[in-house]
Amino acid sequence: MSTTMEEWLCCAVKHLDAIVFEGALDSTNHGFQIYFGRTKGKRGCETVQPSDAEMVTLEDFFPTTIGVDWQTGDVDKMLANLALECIRAFIGVTKGKAYKKKCAEFYFDAEAHPSAYLRDQLMDVRRAVEKELGEFPGKPVKFPVKEPKEKKPTKAVYFCPECGLELTASIKKLKGATGTPTCICGAKMGRDLEDESDEKEATTEGKD
Repeated sequence: MSTTMEEWLCCAVKHLDAIVFEGALDSTNHGFQIYFGRTKGKRGCETVQPSDAEMVTLEDFFPTTIGVDWQTGDVDKMLANLALECIRAFIGVTKGKAYKKKCAEFYFDAEAHPSAYLRDQLMDVRRAVEKELGEFPGKPVKFPVKEPKEKKPTKAVYFCPECGLELTASIKKLKGATGTPTCICGAKMGRDLEDESDEKEATTEGKD
């Protein structure tokens, strides 16, 4: 019977508790569940705790739930994110000085990145899980990148071949119009399509 991604991650929590946290998570007695899917923000993990409101319904009774983002392709990074999330999920500190202190206690640096010592511990965790269940069974989800649509020019550029006068006009307002305008000098103006192309490219670059 194949291992699911959630089973693999739950097993990882068990070994994180033993190797990194030395039993501080009490994961055996602290009910929890894990899902592998879309998470909010950029952390790569999130925690949803049961409601502690005064007025609760049956829907408010569920175990601590940890989400692991399905776009995380690096298993080592996933384990580091999961270890960091365990501090929020099981120990219950989520921000402020207390959170930073706990992170430092378990060898995360000031930016919440694993130290060299913690990375070695996480490698031990990965080996323990893979020995028990094999390699992580999931693959990161990559969404197809849409090709940007070609941006059409919004202004028409006209020039006078006699006196050199230039003017621009809204293409939207010119809809239905035929021919080109007459310059104040009396000459028939031409339309500068090259300048319109340059204007389109400049607009596109400005959005980058």
